[in-house]
Amino acid sequence: MRLLVPIRLSRMADNTNNPAMQRAAAQDYADDRPGTVLIYTEVEDLDVSGAVPIRERPGIGPYLTPEKMHTFDGILGNEMDRISRDMLDYLTFAQDMVARGKIIIDLSDGTDTSTTRGRQILEDRVLAAQRERERISERRAKAARRISDAGRWGGGQVRYGYMPVCVCHGLRLCPEPAHTAGWQYNQDSASTRVVLGMVDGYSEIARRLKAEGVQTAQGGTWRETTVIRILKSPALIGQEIKTPNGVVTVRRGQDGKPITFTDQPILTQEKYDQLQEALSARSRHRGQAQARHMLWHVGYCWKCSQSCDHDKPCLVHGVPLKGMRQPNKRLNHAGYYVCKNYSQCHTSIRIDALEADLTGDLLEKAGSRDLLERAVIRGADHSAEIIKLERRAERIRRELDEEYDEDLERSVIKAEKRVAELLATVEPDRVILRPAEPRVTVAQHWDSLDVMGRNKFLRDWHVVIRADREGSDISLGWLLGEADAFTIDRVSA
Repeated sequence: MRLLVPIRLSRMADNTNNPAMQRAAAQDYADDRPGTVLIYTEVEDLDVSGAVPIRERPGIGPYLTPEKMHTFDGILGNEMDRISRDMLDYLTFAQDMVARGKIIIDLSDGTDTSTTRGRQILEDRVLAAQRERERISERRAKAARRISDAGRWGGGQVRYGYMPVCVCHGLRLCPEPAHTAGWQYNQDSASTRVVLGMVDGYSEIARRLKAEGVQTAQGGTWRETTVIRILKSPALIGQEIKTPNGVVTVRRGQDGKPITFTDQPILTQEKYDQLQEALSARSRHRGQAQARHMLWHVGYCWKCSQSCDHDKPCLVHGVPLKGMRQPNKRLNHAGYYVCKNYSQCHTSIRIDALEADLTGDLLEKAGSRDLLERAVIRGADHSAEIIKLERRAERIRRELDEEYDEDLERSVIKAEKRVAELLATVEPDRVILRPAEPRVTVAQHWDSLDVMGRNKFLRDWHVVIRADREGSDISLGWLLGEADAFTIDRVSA
């Protein structure tokens, strides 16, 4: 039997012997079973997390392609956590291996996937390995937060302009073998000079540093965005930062004050404030955000959009108009809505004119009508009971695979019959329109809304305007529906 042995280690260090131990254990297994051939020298995944999908690993991944699947008969893992620490990925992988006639073996006790019981045991072990990985990740995250809250360096990327030194001796390499005092930031003279020398334009700074062979904190190439990120970072005044969703914010302690990570900041608070004022004056105004326009995802190009069966333009067939509210002293109006494909169709319409067209049509046709609201009428949903019955039937089927029992078979048939009955009585949720309380007209409600409120109102009621330079076509969607007489089969997402 040819067995693929995935040697994996999350963190590879010079003093670790774990890969050698995994290879030795696999060799012992093969020695006790004549005719067993091991394949492990080319499939070692060192410095690879168990959360990485099995097929995407650089070592074992190529062997799991259709071209190389014939080169082995099974997979031998030193323990199941060496194979995977992701339950969902393992289930998909194991089902594919079983379907192809391949076997997965846990070397620790010889359990394999040749039986239903063996498959369940291995799945439980992978689930336990995933939970262990999640607990390790949580402990590391908590430790990193504690170190960060204390203003210390806990490993990883170093703030540009600083260098980590040990707290006990102030050296980059601590002479103590058992270093436990932690690390703190001090100024790095070389990179500090680079930061203080950033006096030109962003692009010019990046080109000069690249030409001089100066590396970034991660050893990469200087770009305009890298320069901007450094000059705007509160790390220049020694404040700890975080970047949730890519937005730089200052970390604060329980007292609400910024957490500082060094006593030797590159800039003083006064110099930093002056720098930010200078950068703000240099910044180019980019106009108003698209979501601040009244016809955002309401206006579409009549020339480029295609008709479809949806009750409102979809992202596939509809080509939206983008608001261009750029400041220009030569313009005596707000700006233009332009087609997303402007380079092809050259459609541009004045913002005030297009918004006035829609507002006038809406008030003329629906302004005097009572404002309606949507109410959800809940249907009959038996999903919880159906899931419970399907799981019970699946457990009974697994027992039947081990040993046939007539009573168990009747139980499965009864559960399946009940599921079919419940599915036949399922009714989807419905939406009806009813007068809003307190009673107001559409016109009164429209006048009370700001730009963003009007945009949300138009999108909620599926109002659409298709326009080009020749004219416009306006659909008021549900605004023309009648209370109680207008229903929607399904709740809109």
